[in-house]
Amino acid sequence: GAQAPEGFWPMLEMSLWGLFAGLFAAGSWAAASHLFSRIFSAPKPPTANAAVLFKNTLAAALFFIVGAAIGDGGVPSGAILQMLISGLLGFAIGDALYFASLPMCGVQTTAVVSLANVPLTVIGAHWLFGDVMDPGSLLGAGFVLAGVLLVLRSGGGGGSLDPRVHRRGVLLATGNALAITISILSGHEGMQGAGIFSGAAVRLSGGVIGAFLIATVFGVMRR
Repeated sequence: GAQAPEGFWPMLEMSLWGLFAGLFAAGSWAAASHLFSRIFSAPKPPTANAAVLFKNTLAAALFFIVGAAIGDGGVPSGAILQMLISGLLGFAIGDALYFASLPMCGVQTTAVVSLANVPLTVIGAHWLFGDVMDPGSLLGAGFVLAGVLLVLRSGGGGGSLDPRVHRRGVLLATGNALAITISILSGHEGMQGAGIFSGAAVRLSGGVIGAFLIATVFGVMRR
């Protein structure tokens, strides 16, 4: 029979690991979204920024420990600032908008609307970095957009019964999608040479810094 091209099996194995990692990340975030939704529905819920600060600090510490333990290569010094900014945008601003949206329009609407970052990132990567927009990517992006529009048309589920509050939640979820897109695109180059755990820890540290900055700004505004 015909032989597979050289390097075919390693590429297939990497592709499968990437698929598994993506599915696991999606499942983990779905479970976390439901848990955070219950937290924000409590009688005395934390603020969105407080939840972001707690999540990012704990996750950054764990990733730093794992990265140091396995020696995953660390992060090139020239990429640290870029990855901190990327983390600030995604893990501070993006997550704060996501958490603020949850009690307003519910998990279903918030989660689906935030998925708009997928087609936006695909288009942005093509425009900025020349990534190839193959038919499979375009089809997947189209399905995501169709899902977002379908949920918005149906009104979603959960959240506030006040239409104005619900619309505000949708706007916050849309802001999350934009923040995540800009975060991924801005950190694209720095992520290429960074270790998986160390890179995530640095980006999460940017999220911690961003959460402190947001808390400071809002504290000054209240005064």
